[in-house]
Amino acid sequence: MSEGPTRVNFYLLSTAGEQARMHTACRVVDKAWQRGLKVWVWAEDSDDLQSMDDLLWTFRQDSFVPHETIARLEPQGEPPAPVLLSVEASDPACTDILINLSGKLPERESLPPRIAEFVGPEADARALGRDRFRGYRDMHCELTTHEL
Repeated sequence: MSEGPTRVNFYLLSTAGEQARMHTACRVVDKAWQRGLKVWVWAEDSDDLQSMDDLLWTFRQDSFVPHETIARLEPQGEPPAPVLLSVEASDPACTDILINLSGKLPERESLPPRIAEFVGPEADARALGRDRFRGYRDMHCELTTHEL
């Protein structure tokens, strides 16, 4: 757990669809990586994991985000890539920011210093986003909402 409360940024998207959500997540990953943060992308399933892996190579013509897909963090001789993609929740020891694409809340014990959540404009997506917002509030996180 980080010093102070975890900061959770909710990005409310104006464009519907999974592609818009993933593309916005790529922009946040890129910005975090360029700031020197260690990024963990928590995908819903192996299909979302593969989509994010592919999109990180192509979301912008000049993009290069060094990333690695992992099942779980294992002790290694060399440090992992600065951006890790997994279907597992983050390891708080190696994460500055969690990009949560899973739709689930991380465990209180595994909260990194920052979390990014993406909420589509569809009614069901907004309802699920409100549920996650309440869950983070109950964990005493610092919450911010950004209308995109």
